[in-house]
Amino acid sequence: MSNLVFPTLAGFDIKVTRKEIYSTLTQAAASGKELRASLWSTPRYRYSLNLNFVRQGGYSVNTLSDEVVTLNAFFDTHLGTWDSFLFNDPVDGVQRRVRFASDELTLERIVNLAWSGGSIDLISVK
Repeated sequence: MSNLVFPTLAGFDIKVTRKEIYSTLTQAAASGKELRASLWSTPRYRYSLNLNFVRQGGYSVNTLSDEVVTLNAFFDTHLGTWDSFLFNDPVDGVQRRVRFASDELTLERIVNLAWSGGSIDLISVK
């Protein structure tokens, strides 16, 4: 469990979307009645960070920017989904503990995401 905060990437315009995730157990009886139980008292969140590279001068698809290198190093430091870190939620300003949602984030993928406007997913942990 790391106390590192997700880095600020000045060369990216990052649009963050947040989705709430709840866990509900549902059992249906033969009569059709349902029994529901909420397993979590608070939701978890899935964040999608849509990356848009905004630097113009002197950069091309074949040039690694400081932001791409920083993001790749941060991902490697946390061993993908293994280690959690802190993320400043732009929706409500709360700092939440999250982890990467996937173990697959190569340097090449980061560059492709940066130029095509793709997203990186984070998921909050309890």
